[in-house]
Amino acid sequence: MTIRPIRDYAEAVEYLERLVATPVLNSPGAGLERARLMLSAVGDPHLRFQTVHVTGSSGKGSTSAMVASILRAAGYHTGSFSSPHLEEYTERIAVDGEPIAGSDWTRLLNHLRPIVEEMADGTLPGYSLGRPALLQVLWPMAALYFAERRVQVAVVEVGMGGRYDSTRANNARVAVLTNVSLEHTQILGPGIADIAYHKAGVAPRGGILVTAAGHPEALPVIRAECERVGAALWRVGDDAETEVRYSGDEGNLDVVTPLRRHRGLRLALAGRHQRANAACAVAAVDALQTLGLADVSPEAIRRGLLLTSIAGRLERVGDNPVTYLDGAHNPDAARALATALGDLFPGRRIVLLLGILGDKDIAAMVEALAPLAAALVVTEPPWAGRMGHGAEVVAAARAYLDTVGLEPDVGSALDQARARAQAWGLPLVVTGSLILVGAVRRLLRDHRELLD
Repeated sequence: MTIRPIRDYAEAVEYLERLVATPVLNSPGAGLERARLMLSAVGDPHLRFQTVHVTGSSGKGSTSAMVASILRAAGYHTGSFSSPHLEEYTERIAVDGEPIAGSDWTRLLNHLRPIVEEMADGTLPGYSLGRPALLQVLWPMAALYFAERRVQVAVVEVGMGGRYDSTRANNARVAVLTNVSLEHTQILGPGIADIAYHKAGVAPRGGILVTAAGHPEALPVIRAECERVGAALWRVGDDAETEVRYSGDEGNLDVVTPLRRHRGLRLALAGRHQRANAACAVAAVDALQTLGLADVSPEAIRRGLLLTSIAGRLERVGDNPVTYLDGAHNPDAARALATALGDLFPGRRIVLLLGILGDKDIAAMVEALAPLAAALVVTEPPWAGRMGHGAEVVAAARAYLDTVGLEPDVGSALDQARARAQAWGLPLVVTGSLILVGAVRRLLRDHRELLD
């Protein structure tokens, strides 16, 4: 059967989103096997570069961005694979900080499409695992692109969990597990230990796993997995018991790893929660050096941290009113954001535009954020199948303040929140979901109101 090629980027996105909407067999490990099959079919491109594999309940995006920035500062041709995107799918695949072109995205999808179609329609000999899901197609696309561009090291974020994630088809010797908290419990399991089991699956055989996860239910699971695969465990913390120690603040951070001491580091990313993320990133780079996989000077680490930028993480995007976007999407991230906002606006209230997906711990996130607000506008992050829980967010928020409104349309909700912030002379913070943050960024950009 002849397959008509996908013509352009818009059609490629339409094809992928239609693929995602089709039922998929979700038995444990099926997605990883699909990704391995597709990678094998196109020559195993993931074996042609080194990988730093990053997972965690929160902070993995910031940590990945810092690792990639440090490696670029050291002169390494560096790939980045991340999810979700904020505005365009092409953000998910980047080389040296530049997203893949839409034409390359379309070309690579066309390259993979014949095997995707065979998997989907059941005509692939000996195969019975159904059509691939989105990330199981995007990771092989990214690996192909990185190999074509002769990337030396790729920093690869897990989509969900780790043990069975498609990105686990890699040759990583260094991995990072930022932390473990309750998330995706319908898929990863109901408890911290269950979630830690999935995330600890990134521990590289014979390599090094860096983690700032200190939860008493998570750490034994992580340690056991490292022992099983022969990975050294570098724990990150601010006490003498950990292998990687950090102290100081975002403007003067000291990090000590088993390899060396780094003094007086300055972080470009705001928020005291970024200290642990930065320590994980520095430790990951030192782990590469310990294994003889990279040579990164202390000055490159210093410069890379100063040059790190990531959209949607305590990102200031407007002045009238002062507006920040943050993709905090679980209770730990919400609490970290609340602390950061207390540092940014001591003694001041904010106007909050909040949208939380239905599979999150709504009560705990509202508990962290609502006490900061003088007014709160609730909206729906535009993700079909996981939205429609705005009324639940409103009910939870009214335990903390009376000025709470519900506007499901993101554009109208943004207009309401901005008007209230301008009238009251208060900062506006948009949070609760990266999906919401991406939608607001697009609206501001379309109206030419996004700060450069």
